Amino acid sequence: DSADKSNHRREELIAERQDIYRVVGTTFDNFQKHQPDLAARIQEVTREIALAETFRTEIEKSLTIMSEISHDVYRSWASALSEEAAPILKKLNPRYDELLFSEDLSFSVFDTINNRVINSDEIDNVLSTGARDEVFLAARLGISSYLARGSKGAIPVVLDEPLAAADDDKFQSGMEFFINEFSTKHQILIMSCHEERHNWLANNLPDVWKKRVHVIELNSK
Repeated sequence: DSADKSNHRREELIAERQDIYRVVGTTFDNFQKHQPDLAARIQEVTREIALAETFRTEIEKSLTIMSEISHDVYRSWASALSEEAAPILKKLNPRYDELLFSEDLSFSVFDTINNRVINSDEIDNVLSTGARDEVFLAARLGISSYLARGSKGAIPVVLDEPLAAADDDKFQSGMEFFINEFSTKHQILIMSCHEERHNWLANNLPDVWKKRVHVIELNSK
């Protein structure tokens, strides 16, 4: 019995060894078959990782450079816009002076009557509708003048009811500024549906109106 069991165990081990040989052979054949492609793919992926890391580094450098440049540009814009816009606001409404832009392009104005600085975040709550429109108009015109620096010839500026909320005195002084001063640097196109108000201004300023204003009536029909 012991001999039979020993022979049986020997045959099992021989069979197991043959199975292992087959598995090893199959594994080795698969390795031989796929190893070149897998090795090439590993090299390709490694190169792609290196390129991605290089690209990330370059992007980070670019963002840093762009941030520094934008900071410098915003600083120059703030100075130029303050220079251009402040005189315009004084012409539109002498009460508000020192229209100053900061480096983040927010701005503030100085109320000469109340002797206080008003930041752009406060303007909606502090100023009247007319005064608020004048401040924003001065800021937009200042930006237009800044962008027109170095241009060849006058750049058209299109305004849609720029003084709609102004009283008669502010309306006349604002229009006089457009006609006599701002129009010397830009071609100004003012769109309005308030014909009576402009006829009133034409009667108040007949000589200026005749020489410097060209009216085009558009038929809504």
